[in-house]
Amino acid sequence: MTAALRSPSAQKTLTMQNAILLYFVIFSVGLCKLTWVMSRYIEQYIDLHEVLNQMSDWAAFFPHEKLPQLLFFCFSVAALFLFWGLYFGLSFNKNKWPVKSLPASWVVTYFVAAALLNLGLVPIAKYLFLDTFAWLFGFFALPGFLYKQKIKTSIAGLETKLYLAPKVIWVMTGLVTMLFIFLFVPFIFKPLQIVNEFMDVPEQTLFANGQAVDNMQYLNQHHIGGLHLYDPRHDQGAVTESVDIAKVKLPWTPTLSHFLNGAGHALFVYDESSQTLSIKGRMPKRAYRELLDIYQNDRDSMQQVKQLFVQANQIENLNKKHIYTPEEQEFIRKNRSEVAQKIKAGWFFFHHSWVLNPILAISLGADASKQVFIYGVGSAVFLQHVLNKMGGISFQNYFAATFAVYPIYFLIFLAVLYRIFKRADFVCIGAILLSTSFFILGYQMILLAPGYNPMRHVFDMLIILLFFRYIQKNTMLSLLMVVLAGWTAIVWSKDFGLFLMLPCLGTVIIKNCVLRRQAYAHFLVAGLGFMIAGILYCLPIHGVNYNFLYMLLGVTMPGTSTIRISIVLFCIGLMYVFFVRSKKVDSDYYWLSLGLFFYFQLQLIYYIWYPSVQHFLVLAPIIIMGGLTLVRLGYDTNKETVTGCRLVLLSSLLFLYLPSLYSFNKEKIDHHRVFDAHIVHNWDFKYARFQTTMEPYVFGETLRLIEKYTPDSAMVLISKYDDILPVLAHRYNALPVVNLALDLISNRDTNRCIQAINLNKPQYVLVDSDIHRDLRGDVVLPHGHWGAITQYDESYGRFMVIKNMRTLFDAIQQDYSLLEQGSLLSVYQRKLGT
Repeated sequence: MTAALRSPSAQKTLTMQNAILLYFVIFSVGLCKLTWVMSRYIEQYIDLHEVLNQMSDWAAFFPHEKLPQLLFFCFSVAALFLFWGLYFGLSFNKNKWPVKSLPASWVVTYFVAAALLNLGLVPIAKYLFLDTFAWLFGFFALPGFLYKQKIKTSIAGLETKLYLAPKVIWVMTGLVTMLFIFLFVPFIFKPLQIVNEFMDVPEQTLFANGQAVDNMQYLNQHHIGGLHLYDPRHDQGAVTESVDIAKVKLPWTPTLSHFLNGAGHALFVYDESSQTLSIKGRMPKRAYRELLDIYQNDRDSMQQVKQLFVQANQIENLNKKHIYTPEEQEFIRKNRSEVAQKIKAGWFFFHHSWVLNPILAISLGADASKQVFIYGVGSAVFLQHVLNKMGGISFQNYFAATFAVYPIYFLIFLAVLYRIFKRADFVCIGAILLSTSFFILGYQMILLAPGYNPMRHVFDMLIILLFFRYIQKNTMLSLLMVVLAGWTAIVWSKDFGLFLMLPCLGTVIIKNCVLRRQAYAHFLVAGLGFMIAGILYCLPIHGVNYNFLYMLLGVTMPGTSTIRISIVLFCIGLMYVFFVRSKKVDSDYYWLSLGLFFYFQLQLIYYIWYPSVQHFLVLAPIIIMGGLTLVRLGYDTNKETVTGCRLVLLSSLLFLYLPSLYSFNKEKIDHHRVFDAHIVHNWDFKYARFQTTMEPYVFGETLRLIEKYTPDSAMVLISKYDDILPVLAHRYNALPVVNLALDLISNRDTNRCIQAINLNKPQYVLVDSDIHRDLRGDVVLPHGHWGAITQYDESYGRFMVIKNMRTLFDAIQQDYSLLEQGSLLSVYQRKLGT
């Protein structure tokens, strides 16, 4: 028996079985991760509010996490039974998987990638179908390669039955394209629906019985989730005290002042008039120990600190376990998505202000060199002219113009694909995959962020087409066209323009060197293109970015793990191995794919800077085109290409396009439900026509105040509404910022604004009426019913950045006196002789 096991055939079979066993073990881990995500996903659709509301206080005190745990276990048991049943069934198959037929390097690479995939599946319910598709793709990749020829034969038979003729594929492409355009029609031609993202702006919620309640009054009466809001209609700048705050009397000391300016800055507030120290939310043990150290020689004060620690934690525990009435639960459910936006320091209008406010400023005569064109000066100037042609700079014209870029870019992308590949199936695959990338991006993100809009890199398709023409023709004229288009792209958006031009010119030089062409004129033009591109990039025409250093340091950005960067670099290294070992350097598609590969690497800087799924999807057009180019390069005969492309087309349609379309529409429906649950107002301001849950009265009163005291095109605005008021009032903020609250990152930024005011000495300064109020009423509790701890952190972050505006105003207040007070803004006039 021992001798039999030592035989080469037995060892080969044993090794093969071990490989298959390892294959199933690795993917069983990922399968359990998917069942965990599925259990959480299903739990969201099980409404237990009625049961929880009827519980006694002692029963409600315990956590209610057992249901998802049980679902996870039951799903996993069922999934593992079926999964290992499949392995058991395959073990009786006489035709063992011919793993030995594959190259050893390929097998090792596959198992490493499979381990990374199954250990790194991100448990996010929103992207459940993406995780599932990734798992299925990885699981079937091995048998797919082992039985590649059989699969090709099966697909060929399926194609014969389905007969996906070019006409059928063009019809599919047309349907996908028309659906994509149809989904963007409401963005372009209909009034946009914008939810209320301002904590202090009134709105009304509609209950199921038809009753409408004022949100601010309802929240302040019911104390839901720790919120106690300032009402600009009645409070008129009064200092309101938040609920759910623990406070004790403590004497002021220099050490306490140092603590409050440092570690305790975000948590504690000290009132010198009443000598009370207060905190909202749980007190961290570290802060507790520091306070005890401060008063270690004062026994009474130490006792007060202990009392503050107990009070703060008791208040949070009571709120965490509090059970609301069915009516309150309905209010929470109908306002949860809006509150999630309100607690952020900036959301919808904040993101769009980075595009629209600089355009408004230069159109009103502001110095362009002092504006922040983060999305490109060329695109800003072009958009300014487009808006003027549409009737002027306004929110409604801006939304129509920018959202129209999505379908325009989509059509350009498909046209370039056809011009390069001249294949119906390639165009159809491109349409499906690009649509999928936008659908995965999501309705809310498309509505929210101009950074995801293809407008900033709209020239890439044109330059790629010109670059491919140069590869084919190798003429001086085609190279000059690439260079000129690249320079234009840098002026349009300098970062993405440079990212695009460097790979094209670099590939031109590499191509001529590898093919040993003595094209000295081409080298000269490419070198000149590099030099002028650098000059264009550094010219002051791009305005100024005061936050450039902070962006490099990653201030307010999520960290990028070294493991993630290492995986990206590993994949890049594998691609370099492919290119240096490829024997198809004479193919035009080789050089196109190499240029796209270089461009993709530079674009990855954007993803590494802000590592999110949405930022990675900005790279989707280049990934799709690069993948299709590699597919075209990898096949020698049209027949093989047709077979493979039909498989990609059908699988993309079933496993990517349809699930992502469902997710996009579901998110769209959820967004519209907000408006079904609230009183909707049709804003009819001159520069803002859209539908919103925000009551227009306070903004109308504020606009009259601005028009009264700032007849010129410039105003000095110290306000958390500086992302919406400039366009509404058709005046730009003369301070050197785009969004004041989030631009005051350091003392340098605050001093820059103070110096601007002291230098220009404006007659009037517009300031938030509630500039000095306690903002902790706007902070949600960390374990409250509005959301998770992350939302608590965002809420406290908003509290901190708005406090910075108070610091700015306090520095100039001595030179100004209150002239008139409004609901949102108050007017301060400069004192005589200052």
